[in-house]
Amino acid sequence: MHDQTTIDAPLGGAANPQPGRDVFAYEPRRLTADPVLEVGGFRLKPYRIAFPDPAAEQAVQAHDLRRMLAAAVAPESDPNYHGLGFAVLHQARDGIYLLVGRWYAGNNLQSESYQVTVDGAGGVSLVRLKLFACIWEMAVYGFERDSWVATTMASGRGVDGAEAYLQCRLEGWI
Repeated sequence: MHDQTTIDAPLGGAANPQPGRDVFAYEPRRLTADPVLEVGGFRLKPYRIAFPDPAAEQAVQAHDLRRMLAAAVAPESDPNYHGLGFAVLHQARDGIYLLVGRWYAGNNLQSESYQVTVDGAGGVSLVRLKLFACIWEMAVYGFERDSWVATTMASGRGVDGAEAYLQCRLEGWI
């Protein structure tokens, strides 16, 4: 089963990003999906979101997502983790953010959010945030929730639906 959702057109009217703009202004952002990565015993569906600026999009693509995830995802011995989840690398107006969601005990999601700093030598540091997600990142969380419900819960397959879950991907404008 391969279920990829693509959103072909931006939602609403996009404006050119301006520093100091109204924080309530909405500008669609491009969402792309990378191949599944295995990190710390988890198979994660990685996504990238870029602020609508070609340089920012290239910066997001250039970052070593596997290295960032290795710093964020420690192996877990708790059998309630299903070894499945997703990650979002977001080049936002005010910085780079990494969010990691890992499915736990059937219907729960452990979620962590980090601000990413990349130094001049290519080193990466992560600072854990209290914030959950921004509106663009929440689009991924909503899609992932629906994919998890459809492939593992409503299907009655449980963790046996893992491969179908990993094939569900979201790309396009969010």
